[in-house]
Amino acid sequence: MTSNRAKGRNVHLYVFSEPDKPIGGLKLNPSVTERSFLYMLRILIVATGPYRVTLRSTGDDVMPTEDALKPGHYDLRPYSPRDKIALTDEPCITRILSRTNTGRDEIFRARVRARDGKCVITGTVNINAPDGIWGGFEAAHIFPLSSEDYWVQNGYSQLVTIE
Repeated sequence: MTSNRAKGRNVHLYVFSEPDKPIGGLKLNPSVTERSFLYMLRILIVATGPYRVTLRSTGDDVMPTEDALKPGHYDLRPYSPRDKIALTDEPCITRILSRTNTGRDEIFRARVRARDGKCVITGTVNINAPDGIWGGFEAAHIFPLSSEDYWVQNGYSQLVTIE
């Protein structure tokens, strides 16, 4: 069963020469900055020359700042009409998760999600948490469960709290 990956996107990306043909986008998260958006584009876009990214509604160029990215339609505009802009042809490789369904894992996952509601490494908030959608936000043990005896013997449990 395929999913509509464009559903829910509020940032839409276009090549300026084809303003009605979106080439991608994302569902904006409050932690996405203009700088991080430009960094994402460096991975996704292949251009034969320099280009700028413009918010269509205002005409403002996206700059490498820590300002929050605004929802909207963004145009990729080459500085030279001779330059071309396209999406990379590299395949998008999604991560396959291995999951367990033990009661212990479900309790752990529920506690971590209720406590944090975000990625504790990047600080990215899960804006879909109220809907129970946690894709990309997997709860993980920082110490392998297979080494639990070592954890207990060395008193590591006293150094970490759940609350």
